[in-house]
Amino acid sequence: EVALIFSLVVSIFSAILLDNRLAFFIYPLIGSIVAAQGVIRVRLRTTIIKAGSMVGLINVVTIVCLNMVMGHLFTLTTLLDIIFGFFGGLLVGFIVSGITPLVEALFGYTTDIKLLELADLDNPILRDLIVQAPGTYHHSIIAGTLVEAAAEAIGANPLLARVSAYYHDIGKIKKPL
Repeated sequence: EVALIFSLVVSIFSAILLDNRLAFFIYPLIGSIVAAQGVIRVRLRTTIIKAGSMVGLINVVTIVCLNMVMGHLFTLTTLLDIIFGFFGGLLVGFIVSGITPLVEALFGYTTDIKLLELADLDNPILRDLIVQAPGTYHHSIIAGTLVEAAAEAIGANPLLARVSAYYHDIGKIKKPL
């Protein structure tokens, strides 16, 4: 929801700053909406690259449609716009994929990708839980499965619920009894 509102605001400002033309409102709005939809539930970093590719393709379609409406489809400028539109979307996917870990670290923000790293059962703290309190570990895994299903049923973030359940009794490493 935040991304969609931000997309609308940025698109309005783009149109105002660039000659008050409708094309400069439509182009960033459509690309931003596609990008936001493409990364709703990211499970892999490659999903961000795929979303960037999709934005690139949508940019191409948008550029072709806008240039058809304006009546100058078969020009060198349109060809360059198409090339830059596609590679711009693709490049954004790579940039976001590379910058995400930095933003997570700087601002303490936890993305779904970070949650997947925390859910890895080879995580040292979870391995310690297996050794020190195996019953608690088993309980945490079962609780994770249950809360994941419950979160899906109510529309909450199932990954966040599962990871939270994995770590909810982590203090039992110090005092397992």
